[in-house]
Amino acid sequence: MRNIILFLVALNLLSACSGKKEYHKTASGLSYRFITENPVAKAGKVGDFYFVNLTLTTLENEKLMQDITYFERHEPVYPGDVHEGLSLLHVGDSVEFLLNADSFFRNHGLMHLKPKALTNPDDKIKLYIGVLNILNPYEHFVVKCEEEVKIMEEFVKRKDWKTTLDSTGIMYEFVQLNPSGVEVITGDSVEISYIYYPINENGVTRTKPGETWKYLVGDDKFRVSGLNRLLEMMHADEKIRAVIPFSEAFGEEGFEPMIPPYTALIMELEVKKVIKPVSFK
Repeated sequence: MRNIILFLVALNLLSACSGKKEYHKTASGLSYRFITENPVAKAGKVGDFYFVNLTLTTLENEKLMQDITYFERHEPVYPGDVHEGLSLLHVGDSVEFLLNADSFFRNHGLMHLKPKALTNPDDKIKLYIGVLNILNPYEHFVVKCEEEVKIMEEFVKRKDWKTTLDSTGIMYEFVQLNPSGVEVITGDSVEISYIYYPINENGVTRTKPGETWKYLVGDDKFRVSGLNRLLEMMHADEKIRAVIPFSEAFGEEGFEPMIPPYTALIMELEVKKVIKPVSFK
């Protein structure tokens, strides 16, 4: 963290003198000028994730956005797209891009940030990017998993749940046991009541009082594979609650707007009925 702070301080100091450097242009006409360059450091490619310090301003240096964030690099979608400029960058580089305001805000879903004063189609904005790290998809996945484990552990500690950890990373706790009940196995149909919500607890989905949901255990078309894992631990008339990692829930894409990408899922289940498949012998 200390190194990141020092990097940001240096970036801000260098930004003040960046006017001394001339802009260059890429083949598509994207204007850029380096503030710092580290050409021997790690570079990235399309599909990699860039962890950056980002500042967006008008030409008059009115700040529109500032954040330390990450995003996935894509193929450019329009001439002068900043994603083309990412091909020039290495870890430790900082650069200022001169962008067409309308194209940037429109193509990146940021129209809500566009100042009303920028009405001319040729209006420009400045985007400062300082590259803190570049991760390939696997490295990024590992980082997100490590971050998620901490969030999950903090959640169960705050709720005082006494969970068990299974081999897929699911943290679960039985709140009602019935070991003499009918065991649930793959291929059974079950009638269940459920509650689920993202680990940030924003929004709850549940079965209506007195109603159940019928589900075929092991159905590989259902995105939340953690549901099958939980049901296969259960018997009729048992209740369980669990924290399901994103890899066993809605994955890297999430299920917007309720479940963001890379988000663990809280699920509470009760098996009301187990229906065994009919055997024709």
